[in-house]
Amino acid sequence: MLNLWKHPPAGLALIAIVIFVDMLMYGAMIPLLPELMQRFGMSGAMAGLFLGLYPLIMMSLSLAFGRLADRHARHRLIGGALLMAVLGCLMIAQASTLPMLFMGRVLQSLSATLLWTSTLAMVARQFMDGKRTQALAICSSASMAGLLVGPVVSGWIAERIGYPLTFHMLAVLYATLACAALILLREPRQSDAAVTAHFSMLGFLRLPAVVPVILLLASGMVLLGLFEILLPRYLVSAFQVTPFQLGIVLSVFTLSYSLSSLFAARYWDRQRSRPVTTALRSGLIVTAALLLVAGLPASVWGFAVAIGLTGISMGYWMSPLMDMMSRAMERSTATLAHGAIGALYNLISSAGLALGATGGGVAGDYLSLQIILAAIAVLAILQAIILPAGIGDVGTQESTQESAQKSA
Repeated sequence: MLNLWKHPPAGLALIAIVIFVDMLMYGAMIPLLPELMQRFGMSGAMAGLFLGLYPLIMMSLSLAFGRLADRHARHRLIGGALLMAVLGCLMIAQASTLPMLFMGRVLQSLSATLLWTSTLAMVARQFMDGKRTQALAICSSASMAGLLVGPVVSGWIAERIGYPLTFHMLAVLYATLACAALILLREPRQSDAAVTAHFSMLGFLRLPAVVPVILLLASGMVLLGLFEILLPRYLVSAFQVTPFQLGIVLSVFTLSYSLSSLFAARYWDRQRSRPVTTALRSGLIVTAALLLVAGLPASVWGFAVAIGLTGISMGYWMSPLMDMMSRAMERSTATLAHGAIGALYNLISSAGLALGATGGGVAGDYLSLQIILAAIAVLAILQAIILPAGIGDVGTQESTQESAQKSA
């Protein structure tokens, strides 16, 4: 039977489609918020809570769901998460009261937390042979593509037919993918439960190579969160851009980041047994320089070029981070707790995005974009300076788990 374990490219393609649809759902909510606020009488604070449920639940439950992903069949967890998303979409589509609308959002958020943790764990577990960064980059690109397409599709449908159709269509997509995941992503009967029973997250965080990688991930996600809140305000006030132009500029950054991750992944997979501190430092310094340049252009298209180059540099040094965390776990803790690592990755990512968006919203009220970007550039340079040598130097010997997998 066709599945990820016997045919990795086909299985990875299915997982990428699942991630694409999930981020399609996330992006679809953005242009619909004003109509939902008017229909259900939501205040600004209530609307913020409605959107904030997603990262809040992900931060709260990622680690717990990571344990589930290490101790139970992941294809069943993925299928269950997708079916939960079906129910969430139907509740939002049919909502007649505010509590029903919020319950639909809660179900969507729970689904996304379990879905992301389980899919990342499955990909990390399967691609242990030197192609994991490329596989994870494909997943990241699928999420970016969904985030790009979602607002366009939902906005177009809402204008012509009404927003409930968006969520009815998403429910059908989720249900179809749930059936496909349960049938086509079956894992081998032997699970990783035995070797993850004694995994300690605190012990993992004490490993010398882990904290610098987590700080890099947090820094990148904070910057992405800042861009999400600051760039639209800046472009409208500085260049009086139209909504279409705003979408184009934001798409330039998203696409450049996504494509850079894909192409850089091949390079990082070839560096799996070598120290990569110098390469990471170079990426941080280039990003810092581009942040300083981004505030200089006198036209919106000049700004688009600068922010696109920033996306390329960020995709370069952010793409290997989860693989580095997984390798540290595999080689130093004698476990296969990929669910726990995926959960930690989700936790840091969602916390960084939330912190960046919140901090950026406050800073944008008092400081110009140029000053904020300059401050971030200084922090990036300092992080490059203090980055310890030897990151990525995990030795050339195969881990016990990799050897066992190959012999199997």
